[in-house]
Formats: sequence, C-alpha cells, structure tokens
Amino acid sequence: MQKIYTVAEVAKVLRAKRIFVYDEIRMGRLRAFQLSPRRIRISEAALEEYLATREQEFEKEIAWQAQKSFSTERPRVTRGFGR
Repeated sequence: MQKIYTVAEVAKVLRAKRIFVYDEIRMGRLRAFQLSPRRIRISEAALEEYLATREQEFEKEIAWQAQKSFSTERPRVTRGFGR
C-alpha cells in the first residue's frame, strides 16, 4: 500500500506554504483526492509524478533560457580609447 500525505505534509516536503499546495491542486498540477470538504489527501505516486513533471519543466526552462541568451548575444566591439 502506498503512502498518503496531507496537504501540510506535502508542503513540508516541498518546503512551501500550504496555500501553494492548494493552488497546485486547484490548477491541476498536483493530483489529489478529497475525503470530505475539509480533508484533502495526496498519494505518494501523485507527489512523485508532480516532482518529476516540475523537474522536466525546470530543465526545459533552463535550456530555453540558455538558447535565448546564446542566440541574442551580440559580439562586443571594444575600442582602444587611445591605447
């Protein structure tokens, strides 16, 4: 049987605030299920999937930023200023 986390436990794992976890659930980025109107739980598999997805998105962003800075970088022209 896999582990089930509360919103507070997931927030602790992510080192984030509980409102961030609620926002990620609301936006559909983090899968969760509701036991009652005030009891939301996240499975271990859902948390692992979320972390893997976020890592991939981060790597794509870094690659995009590197490509952007490389393609827009213009060669610098230096002038002697009397030298």
